[in-house]
Amino acid sequence: MTDSKSAVYILSGGSRNVRLQALSMSIFLTLRKYVITLVPIWKSRDSSIITHADLGSRDFRTDDYSLDPVTFEFLQSKFGPFDLDCMASSTNAVTSKFFSRYFSVGTSGINFFAQTLDLEENHFCFPPVKRAVDAVKHLARFRTKGIVVIPVWPTSQIYSFFFPDGVHAADWVVTLDFINPRFISGIKVGECFKGYQVFKTVALGFNFRRQGLSFTPSFDRFLCLKSGCSQCL
Repeated sequence: MTDSKSAVYILSGGSRNVRLQALSMSIFLTLRKYVITLVPIWKSRDSSIITHADLGSRDFRTDDYSLDPVTFEFLQSKFGPFDLDCMASSTNAVTSKFFSRYFSVGTSGINFFAQTLDLEENHFCFPPVKRAVDAVKHLARFRTKGIVVIPVWPTSQIYSFFFPDGVHAADWVVTLDFINPRFISGIKVGECFKGYQVFKTVALGFNFRRQGLSFTPSFDRFLCLKSGCSQCL
């Protein structure tokens, strides 16, 4: 069964395309050799069978990246133990409990944004950059605690959410640690999140039990990207 009508036509009767016809003949001769009967059947993409089959390929994503074990152990020793990896998959989860984007073996829930979070748990969140703001808002909604890992990209749309004045973290951030991770990436991830990179990466500690979201910069040298400046107290 396949959601490709072209594949059904070609496997059933061949193709006028020379390359595709050669592949079709190769398949046909191999089936004959092993006495296998192949019956191509088209199914709509909305079919439950096709939807289920697609889950296997969709787990290989352009946001399939994680931190190297040494960096994670540093964060674990300082802020852990962590109870939940908010956005992960079976191949890169750093805790036994994790939420995944699609179905993944061992997942505790599909779609982080659809989950009710436990305020007693310590959360590790390394979100795709484009979902970082939404992730923090979801964590704040349930008054959670933990850390969020983000790259320091001053030109990105999310930058002012985390650093309102461009230098100091927002005052909902309780700790700021510079890290130099090696990014471990899936096969479809671009070069930006592969290996070591030149941009700064930070782990921002939060505790929304004590304070909600706000966007006032915290003039604290420990929450300063310059590790202290003329504005810091």
